[in-house]
Amino acid sequence: MLRLTLTISIALAVSTTTAVLAQSKTDLFGFSPGVPVALAKEMVQQKQMTCEPPQSDGTLTCNGNMGDIRFFVAQNLPNSPVTDVDFNWYRRDASFEQVVANVSEQYGQQPVKKKVFTASWALPNGSALDLFCDPQGNSCGLQLSSPTLKDQAKAASAAKASKDQPKF
Repeated sequence: MLRLTLTISIALAVSTTTAVLAQSKTDLFGFSPGVPVALAKEMVQQKQMTCEPPQSDGTLTCNGNMGDIRFFVAQNLPNSPVTDVDFNWYRRDASFEQVVANVSEQYGQQPVKKKVFTASWALPNGSALDLFCDPQGNSCGLQLSSPTLKDQAKAASAAKASKDQPKF
């Protein structure tokens, strides 16, 4: 009987954990690393955000009613995927602890690392979420990034650079 109860308890814990992970938030206002920049631009238009012209490195900065969003793009990978989504806003009356609690609640987990005015979360899909707040309490920023895509972009750049080297 004890073995059956223990087996059922473990099965329930695993299925509950799996359900929570499946429901975990992995985007920032609907934007996620890995989406092609063309799709990100379409989503920006749907959200009626105002954007500056893209920079030469593909970085796209847009302004919304809640704050500024910046997309970093790996132009050297197929479909030019977004590698990072940054969101910056003014945190009116919320303390740093309140901001951390709010982000933790939205993403369904506590930060893996927390220091003065910074916190980091490791999301189930492999993305990293970092929070930075200025010490004066005026503004905060969230950066959602894909370490895997960033590594792929670096490798593609290195391969291109070695290919472009003149051979004597």
